[in-house]
Amino acid sequence: MNHQLELYKKAAELAKIGIWEVNLVNNVVFWDFITKIIFETPEDYIPTTKEALSFYVPVAMTENIEDQMKKLIATGKALTSQFQIKTMKGNHRWVEINSQAEFASHQCIKLVGTIQDITPQRKLIETLELNHNKFLTAFDYAPIGMALVSPEGNWIKVNNSLCAILGYKRNEIIKLTFQDITHPDDLAEDLEHVTRLLNREADTYSMSKRYFHKDGRIVWVSLTVAIVRNPDNEPVYFISQLKDITERVKNSERLKKERQRLDNVI
Repeated sequence: MNHQLELYKKAAELAKIGIWEVNLVNNVVFWDFITKIIFETPEDYIPTTKEALSFYVPVAMTENIEDQMKKLIATGKALTSQFQIKTMKGNHRWVEINSQAEFASHQCIKLVGTIQDITPQRKLIETLELNHNKFLTAFDYAPIGMALVSPEGNWIKVNNSLCAILGYKRNEIIKLTFQDITHPDDLAEDLEHVTRLLNREADTYSMSKRYFHKDGRIVWVSLTVAIVRNPDNEPVYFISQLKDITERVKNSERLKKERQRLDNVI
């Protein structure tokens, strides 16, 4: 049993993905050790639901964490969102949360998910938005996929990292739209976010989605999109940031299965 727990801890530490759970029946919150590292809490810290929510910082144009939970319970659909938190030590961080609801007898009894610190990626986006010249340099040499996309979905400019993730050459991918290579099960949600940006209901959005690689295989990416407008406030293009999370998704599934198996053993 101890050996299995050690394997789980090593796998979680390697993936840097925290696991959390909110039991809505008895109002008990579970944070694994990676989640506690992200929130900079003691190892023996056990938050109440109210205390857990207090770490989240309200940010303009970003959905409130409590509204996200209500949507999760109401729709039952898995969600991916980004939030700003203030850790127990007073440090501000950005986190990406993947969450889903569990039901019994048509009643939501539990919220479960993963959390990852994405502060470096968010800082990159903020830097790009502040300085266009620095943006062009960071764009070309960014270690993650970067693209400028037209309001209609055409690839305007892509960097080498994006081409490597999706398997296309630059002159090949600019002939396509992002809709052409998006997995059909993820397209509706993506287009809904795009519409919100065009309607000035938000400035950015984030989601996990699937693209089709040129060779036909599925690539999971963490996508963050910001809209750029001209002085007349009309949309010019989207700045898209793509991070290949295919292995992370696989590791997350392995961790979930291992935790379920450990729960059964316990």
